[in-house]
Amino acid sequence: MSNILKSAATTQIQNRLSRASGQIKGVIHMMEAGRDCKEVITQLVAAKASFDKTIKLIISENIRGYSEVKNTQEQYSQAIKVLLNGQ
Repeated sequence: MSNILKSAATTQIQNRLSRASGQIKGVIHMMEAGRDCKEVITQLVAAKASFDKTIKLIISENIRGYSEVKNTQEQYSQAIKVLLNGQ
């Protein structure tokens, strides 16, 4: 997919990724401190959800961008496939 993200969306995506990075660093610290497996898994699930939301935001912004410029049906189909299937 092409990079047609607008500045506001890019900032929002970067903020989400920064938070997710903090979550992952927190998980590493938890593991180093020997925290309970359930607590570590809970934080990993939260980080995964954060990444999933970020991926959907990136794809939806690309789809929105596609609607603003002339593109082929193939690009729309590819974006929707990634959004729905995570591939």
